[in-house]
Formats: sequence, structure tokens, C-alpha cells
Amino acid sequence: MVADGKSPVACSEDRLGHRKFASYSVPDWVQHPQKLVPLKAAILFPGEQSSFSGMFHNMRKTPVVLGMLRAAAASLGFDIEEAMEDRGGSSGADQALAYVADCILFEAFREAHADVAERCQAVAGFGVGEYAALYAAGVITFQQGLEIVKVRSAALQDAGNQVHVEAIVVRGLALDKLERLMKAAQKLDAEDGVHDPQVAIAQYWCPGGYVCVGTGSTVQKLHDAAVGDKDAEVRLLPDQHAGHTSLAKGAGAKVAAVIERLLPAMKPPRCELFLNQSGRRVPPGKPPQAFADALMSHLSEPIQWESCVTQMMSWGIRQFYECGPNRSIRFMMRYYEHIIEAPFEILRPADFTESFSA
Repeated sequence: MVADGKSPVACSEDRLGHRKFASYSVPDWVQHPQKLVPLKAAILFPGEQSSFSGMFHNMRKTPVVLGMLRAAAASLGFDIEEAMEDRGGSSGADQALAYVADCILFEAFREAHADVAERCQAVAGFGVGEYAALYAAGVITFQQGLEIVKVRSAALQDAGNQVHVEAIVVRGLALDKLERLMKAAQKLDAEDGVHDPQVAIAQYWCPGGYVCVGTGSTVQKLHDAAVGDKDAEVRLLPDQHAGHTSLAKGAGAKVAAVIERLLPAMKPPRCELFLNQSGRRVPPGKPPQAFADALMSHLSEPIQWESCVTQMMSWGIRQFYECGPNRSIRFMMRYYEHIIEAPFEILRPADFTESFSA
């Protein structure tokens, strides 16, 4: 894909040496028998909550995979496979591990399903998975992504050392009621003498589903209040960082500085790209400078995942492939089945997302 929403047309050069069709740009609305039409499919990349100990054990070590593991070790300063063995369920390196795993599994996916990988209509990633989506779309290189997630990991670790945060998952509670409960929890905490109590929605992860993050005592008060609602499903979420809230503004500024430095070397996406910060579509061929603000505010704004998915559906996407070490996105996507308008034979609820592992 190239700039201005135009796509290349594939054709071999003739005997007279005439210019290849692949070198021409044509608008998306142009129909041609030799034009490569995108598949109505999206590849989705999970975030840091998807990594687990030993996830690289059964991965086929191709030259590409080995090269990526070596590059990651050199850039991050630790051996990826050893870090997975030593993490014991929680590690400050989770973000980097998730990014590396997502990218490696995309290469494995590309090898096994080349047609889908190259002709997918769109890509999107949840949390740190967004950088794997940028890699898959050709916006950044694997090495550039390593630079970003390295700074992101360290910045969020620093933020976590300054403020103790907790998180809860809430589903089934009306948004206006949840907002009232958050304000009430902050007020109660302030009355108890807590300095600067905070809680905010960090993730809009499914229809009627939210992740709320904030200072520990404030989140606990919110949890206690929300549990009392008979229609709400509420549970504490362990090992959650302050990302995607105002508590991560300092960390977000550090990541934004890296993205700003890398921006001149970034490329337009080869396919549609749906971003966490806006939940909106970035068309193929759009210059990175045009959506740089969304990339740079990614860490200090909530994840608009519900909007990402519903927007993909509105653009005609009906097949979704999860490309990561676990099935966290598959779990989230099952909450969207009731809003899909597609024939049963095209989209079977049991196979709404497909999970691929090498």
C-alpha cells in the first residue's frame, strides 16, 4: 500500500520493458482483475497480560526467530528465553516479552498463512501489542519496537515505584453509574486523609466492560461499592501497571520522546491500522506524522478497544486472527458476538477468533 489510500496493482513486466503495474498507484475504489484485494480479515496482537513462563519452549527456532531473539537480547540486555523461565508469574519485563512473542508469532503466522498475513485488511494490538501491530503493518521495524518497549517498561516500572496502583475489571455496570462510583470512591478516600486519590477507566475492553486503575485504597473502595451491584461482575486484576491513566503521564512523556525521535524513519502502514488511543481507523498509506499524536499519547489515554473492534466490523472485517502466545483476545472477543451481522456459515461464534501458535 502507498500514500493517499492507493494500492499497488501487481503485474509482470512485458517483453518491451514497459513499467510494471506494481509501480503504479491506483485509488482504493478502482477495480481491476490484477489488483490485489485485501481479505476481510484482521490480525490482532495481545498485550502484556498474555505472556507466560515457558511460552517459547515449543516454538520452532527458524533463522528468522533466532535472529529476532538475538536482536532482542542485545537491545534489552537480557536473554528472552531465560527471562521467561525466571519470571515466576510476574516481571517488569512482561511488556518486552509480550512484544517479542507477538512479533515472532507473526513471523510464524506469515510462514504458515502467507496469504492472510500479506492480504489482511487490518491489524490492531491491545496495549503493548499495538507495537507488534505497527511492526506487522510495516510502520516500524522490529528493532525500533524494541527501543520503544524498553523505555516503556522502565518508565512504567518507575511509575509503579512511586505510586502503588491496583486495578479491577468491571462488567455489566452502566458507564454513568461506574463514573459516579469512581467519584464517590475518590471522595471517601480524600475524607480518610489519602493524598490525591485517583481512579480512572484505563481500558474499554468490551461492550459494557471496563478496567479501572488507580491508587490502591481508592480502587479497593470502588471494588467494595461495585460488588454491591447485583448486575455487575467485579474482580481484582493482579499485576496491573498505571498505564493508560493520568498516573502514567510521566511515563508516557518518556515513550513519546522515543517515538518522536523515530518518527522520521517510520513508514506508512501497508494495511488499515486501528489504534488504542482513538479507536479509529488509520488508512493504508497514511504518513506516520498524521497519526503520531495518537502514538505519543498511547500510554496516558485509555485503551479504546471496544471502538477498535466495532470500527473494524463497520469497515467489513469479519475474520479475526489472534497472533500471540495466549488467548486473551479470544476471551475478550466472545463478548462481541451478539452485535455481529454476518451469515452463520461465514462467521461461526465458536471460531470467532483463531489462535495460532508455532
